[in-house]
Amino acid sequence: DIIRQYQKDYPDVNIILTQSEKGASNARNKGIEMASREYTIFIDDDDFISHNYLEELYRYVKPNRVVVGSFYDIDEDTGELRDSYMTPELINNSGIIENPYDTIKDAIVITQNKVLPTVNVKESSFNPELKNGVDISYYANLYPVNDFEFYVVDKDLNANYYRLWRQGSISRQDMSYDFNITDRLKVINDINEGLKKES
Repeated sequence: DIIRQYQKDYPDVNIILTQSEKGASNARNKGIEMASREYTIFIDDDDFISHNYLEELYRYVKPNRVVVGSFYDIDEDTGELRDSYMTPELINNSGIIENPYDTIKDAIVITQNKVLPTVNVKESSFNPELKNGVDISYYANLYPVNDFEFYVVDKDLNANYYRLWRQGSISRQDMSYDFNITDRLKVINDINEGLKKES
């Protein structure tokens, strides 16, 4: 209802409401299918961004470039802002990253916090059969066929993505055979398929 009201109040803003099969992968694939602008960015429904996030990331876009902003976690219960496991590699680097697969290796394989050329985004899709490791699977099939340049926006610009840290979310499940073995093997299989594309 809030979005529909926003559409009425700001008809010049291109907002499309749609539906997909249940699951984050299906929703993202639907978004990829409908994407018609030059660049694409993914923002999960329970996360939020700084007021200047889109503007600052867009300032550095180029064809064949992935632009990455800063990344923080927000505790759902306390509202506390804290570094995620990938925050240090982003706030300690900026500009064009010469060796991204070492320097910002965690940040480049999550779905959020980056803007990519739409034409490249449409080359791959998210695997709806996966319960975890969906991000790694997607990028393992996207990166090998694209020689992307990676650019990190300077932390002083405060172009921040805030991920809501929820207990019990898909990526924070208790250890189980399915989660730790079966699902991981499916992800490894997707990674292997992506690596075959490189050769």
